[in-house]
Amino acid sequence: MNDQIKDTNPREIIKRFEDNLIQIATPYSTGTGFFLKEYNLIITNEHVIRGNKNVMIAGKTFNKQIVSVLYLDETYDLAFISPPNDHNMSAVSLGDTSTADEGDSIIAIGHPFDLNFTATQGIISNLVHQKDDISYIQHDAALNPGNSGGPLVDKTGNIIGINTFIIQDGHNIGFALTSDNILKCLLDFAKGNGVKGVRCASCRNISFETEQKITNYCTFCGASISMISLIQEYEPYGLCLTVEEMITALGYNPAICRKGPNSWSLQRRCHRQYFIL
Repeated sequence: MNDQIKDTNPREIIKRFEDNLIQIATPYSTGTGFFLKEYNLIITNEHVIRGNKNVMIAGKTFNKQIVSVLYLDETYDLAFISPPNDHNMSAVSLGDTSTADEGDSIIAIGHPFDLNFTATQGIISNLVHQKDDISYIQHDAALNPGNSGGPLVDKTGNIIGINTFIIQDGHNIGFALTSDNILKCLLDFAKGNGVKGVRCASCRNISFETEQKITNYCTFCGASISMISLIQEYEPYGLCLTVEEMITALGYNPAICRKGPNSWSLQRRCHRQYFIL
């Protein structure tokens, strides 16, 4: 893992991430992601995009667009999605969690749809917190639920974890999956040569979508899993259907306008004004 950022000034570190963060929205939730140029993937939490094979993303250097989900991992609460077209996001790096110590300064960064870019400082309070044999960093940086999937950054500007709300032990306590676990999942996913894959929660192996018949069963242990290509497309109903029919009648793509449950954002093209529904 590289150590590209040496500046310890928190403002410089935060500025480095401003055009790297991704806003993610589905019909069910919103969250944050970050782009790793080395792997050409957007990293986020699995629970942020659960139940979707395509998601809407937005960022500072590209327009809103729909991209594909490539990897789902309920065990590590990780998901990988395709990068956007025509972007100019900055490069950031994974750090080495083993070099971190309790008491070290960290920054939790997020960009949820209902808030502006957020960055909160804190310290590491526990490096040995484990759940189901998976290591997490415990810290006291304030988190908003929309920050799920955002990076936890050390004092050198490297990513040492990904913030998650899977573990919630109380107020003012945050948890982040360690960067070594992120790297493990990236390397495991790379074995599929870019083919979509899902990690089985039972045997923890990844089932890749090959040219063979795709089924919702683990190819290793036979346990039930949800393969990405077999996830059903979202179908609005009731009031949501009415709203999206109105959005379509106005000449917009409802999938691009979705901003979480029962929420949409439209941009009037001529005056660059936003309408929130």
